[in-house]
Amino acid sequence: MSQMRPQPTHPEKLIAELGLTPLAGESGYIGYISTSHLVVEQDGQKLRANDSIYYLLDRERSINYLHWLAPDDTHILLDGGPVHYYEFREEEGRCVASHHLVGKNVLKGERPVLMIPGGSWKALVLPEDVEYALLATILTPQWTDDPARLKIGAGQKFIDRFQNPNSWATAAFLKKLIGPNFHADTPHR
Repeated sequence: MSQMRPQPTHPEKLIAELGLTPLAGESGYIGYISTSHLVVEQDGQKLRANDSIYYLLDRERSINYLHWLAPDDTHILLDGGPVHYYEFREEEGRCVASHHLVGKNVLKGERPVLMIPGGSWKALVLPEDVEYALLATILTPQWTDDPARLKIGAGQKFIDRFQNPNSWATAAFLKKLIGPNFHADTPHR
C-alpha cells in the first residue's frame, strides 16, 4: 500500500507559488517583488527610491524578531492575519513603544496598511490562533544590508530603555521579541 503524501497547507502553497525563502536573522519568509528605477540620495548615499517584498509568517516561523531599519517601512496585509506589530522609537526625546494590529477587521481597530517611520525598531508576532499572514512591504528608500541601515537584535540596554512604557512592554516580552538575536553589548539608536 502506498503512503499518501499530505496535501500542502495554504501557507506552504503561498511560499512555493511566490518563491519565498527563509529570512535569516529576522525569521519569516521573504520574496522580492521589485525595485524602483528612480534614484534618490540619503545621507550621501545613492539608493533606489523604494523596493518591495513579500513577507510571510506562519506557525513554523511565527515571530519576525526585533530589528532596526533606516528606511520607512510600509506593510500591507494581503492574505491571512491579523499580525501583531510592535514598534519602538524615540520621539521628541522620549522612548515610545507602540502596538498595532495589522489586519482586515477595520471596525475592530485593525488596519490593513501600516507605515513605520525610518529609524524605528520593530518586531511582528503571529497570534497563536492564526495560521499565517502574507504581507507586501515597501521600503523607502530601498533596503540594503549596510550595517548603518540595518540592525538585527539588541541587548539589555534596549530592554532597559523600552520596558514598561505600556503594560505589554515587560522585560520578558521584549527579550522574547529579540529572541535568538539577544546581545549584551549591542548598541542601539
